[in-house]
Amino acid sequence: MMIRWLMSTLGVMCAAGLALAQPRVVINEFAYDDTGDDNLEFIELYNAEQEPVNISGWIVDCGDQLTGDNNLDFTIPPGTILQPGQYYVIGTPALNTRCGGCVNQIFDPGSAGRIENDNEWIALIIPGEPRVVVDAVVYEANRSALSSWVPADIIPQ
Repeated sequence: MMIRWLMSTLGVMCAAGLALAQPRVVINEFAYDDTGDDNLEFIELYNAEQEPVNISGWIVDCGDQLTGDNNLDFTIPPGTILQPGQYYVIGTPALNTRCGGCVNQIFDPGSAGRIENDNEWIALIIPGEPRVVVDAVVYEANRSALSSWVPADIIPQ
């Protein structure tokens, strides 16, 4: 009996260790519908690890309920290392001006904004086979069931 308990405890500890092996970079904050012309939109990532994390090539996947997913996705440029406690901001030129250069990756919001305002998701993904969803958030989703439009690997996040 003691051996079974020890083996099951060890199994749980190993599984927990595997879960912790995934980098703890999170979608810390985002703005998708500012009070003006949607020209201050941003997505902020945060490294909650005690070690630097290489986020080169990671994808910030922005999707929506519409067929064809017309939202922009952002690929983190090569050589991007996020230090412990450091932020990485993807945002608009107007935001970069307002915050004095805090934006790491700038996107043009266009006339209607790029991070839309209805039934959307933002997911931080390590590409590959299979892809790894590191973190995700769904917003403005109170109007429909997630399973009918959010990718299955994003829902558990």
